Amino acid sequence: MDLRKLKDKAQKLFDQRSYFKAAEAYGQACEAAPEDLALKQRWATALRRSGQDAKAFKVLREVAAVFAKNGTCSARSP
Repeated sequence: MDLRKLKDKAQKLFDQRSYFKAAEAYGQACEAAPEDLALKQRWATALRRSGQDAKAFKVLREVAAVFAKNGTCSARSP
């Protein structure tokens, strides 16, 4: 299955509140596009909503590490 179809499938499942299945689809999409950090964040959200907290936090830590390494995240004053 191509990446666009995987993303669409995952989003459709998420919208239907089938979070466990959405997490599986997002995981497959992330395997196909490991550099897509926004996709990984959506995967973490689906994992969290499906009750897979430990795995969600692991994915979010990976995303945060990339942001920190690349300097793409900065604190701003209000």
